[in-house]
Amino acid sequence: MATTATRTAAAAAAGSTQDVQVNLDRLPLSEDLLKYYKQRIEHNEAELQSYIAALDAIKASHEEHHALTRELQQRNDEIQSLQAALAEAQGEVLSERRQLLQVLAENDELRLQELKDRKKIRYLLALCGQHVVSNSGALGPDVMYFKPAVEPKLVRPRAKSGAATATASAKRSAGKLPGKPAVAWAPSPTPTPPPLPRKMAQAELEKPAHAPETAATDPDDVRAAEAATEAAQPGHEPGMTLADENAVLRLQVQALRAQLAEQRQLHDDAARAWRHEAQARHDEHALRTRADADKMQHLGDQVAQLQAFLRDNTREVLAIRRAYLINERRLKEERVVLVDEVTQLRAKYAELRSRSEQVEKLVETRITRRNEGLLHELRSQLAKYEEELRRSKLDGEQREAGNKKKIEVLQSKLDALRNSYKALKKRRDFEIEGFTNDILMLRKQVRSLEAHIIKYGPLQDQEMAVLDVVKKTAGKAQRIQDEMVGLKRKIQGMEADLHSIPI
Repeated sequence: MATTATRTAAAAAAGSTQDVQVNLDRLPLSEDLLKYYKQRIEHNEAELQSYIAALDAIKASHEEHHALTRELQQRNDEIQSLQAALAEAQGEVLSERRQLLQVLAENDELRLQELKDRKKIRYLLALCGQHVVSNSGALGPDVMYFKPAVEPKLVRPRAKSGAATATASAKRSAGKLPGKPAVAWAPSPTPTPPPLPRKMAQAELEKPAHAPETAATDPDDVRAAEAATEAAQPGHEPGMTLADENAVLRLQVQALRAQLAEQRQLHDDAARAWRHEAQARHDEHALRTRADADKMQHLGDQVAQLQAFLRDNTREVLAIRRAYLINERRLKEERVVLVDEVTQLRAKYAELRSRSEQVEKLVETRITRRNEGLLHELRSQLAKYEEELRRSKLDGEQREAGNKKKIEVLQSKLDALRNSYKALKKRRDFEIEGFTNDILMLRKQVRSLEAHIIKYGPLQDQEMAVLDVVKKTAGKAQRIQDEMVGLKRKIQGMEADLHSIPI
């Protein structure tokens, strides 16, 4: 828009310079020409102001565009920071899951160790010859024993030392579990152990143990059977049978499988999250690259347009400046010529003015000589007319004084009529008020009489008299109203006569 405006302005300037070049010598210096150029200047000023307003509007739109661009860049930076924070959070979640798996593995190891300790405790109780009671639970058979009441003299020192040794070994085995309470060997209710996680050992732990539960009540037979078992199986731990070791190993294998499955699931989730993050980063990088390429292309096009626009404007400005310099030089030359012509015309004007003054003086002398008689006649007529004007003024003053007296008389009459009118009006208002009250009372009486007549019979003389009074009162009120209307008309006629009197 600015380019077309500058081009049109340049074309108009070129056309105006050509017109000046062609018609400058023949242009008359007149008020119309000055008015025309003044209008042209005002039009150009208004057009310039409109262009400036358009540029200001474009500037505001560009500032808004830049503000939106900055806000978009800030949002992109925030998105990148949030994505980085999300990646860090996912890493933290994965590390927390790894730590959880480690804790679960340690917990499984502790459960297996607890199972082994329970087996050993049961074995030691069987060696001591105590009464064993098996109570199957979620974690396997819970063992408790009941020591029979024996007289102190029948207790053997060897059995006492064996029971103390079993109790000490049980405490040592129970002390291996961190954070677990020691097994109570006194007669007490069966404790409720915590459940084993992930249901991996329930089937194996429900199987009854063979050696401790089927042991004979005789301690010597139990010792012989256990010694024979240990001699036949030299590689196992003391106090553990093959079934117990198999159960423990099966539980350990199941725990390891569960841990392996959970680790595999963790690694799969981590790989899936990393792939998703990599794909998101790749898509975001591609989108940002495409947006940057489009922006660079757009900016390149804008730079090319601005360069072309600047080149065209520079060319137009140079052409306008050249035309301006040419016109300025020509105007200076014409100004010199016009100044010479003005000096010559002033000299001619002074000469012609002196001649015209001489001619005017001669004409005035001749006119004064011819018009002296006419002036005398006009003066005599003026005196006569002044005398007539004075007489007419005296007559007008006398007539005005007479009219003033008539106006005063009529005004006094009008005041009297107004006072009488007000009195009549007041009287009429009072009478109307009384008539209204009478009419209301009479209406009530008429209604009661009508009801009485309808109820009992024909009218009586008193009621007829009341109706006659009502009729007469209505006629009297009508006459008073007619009189009031007549008086009002008379007053209006007198006011009209008063206004029609000339002052």
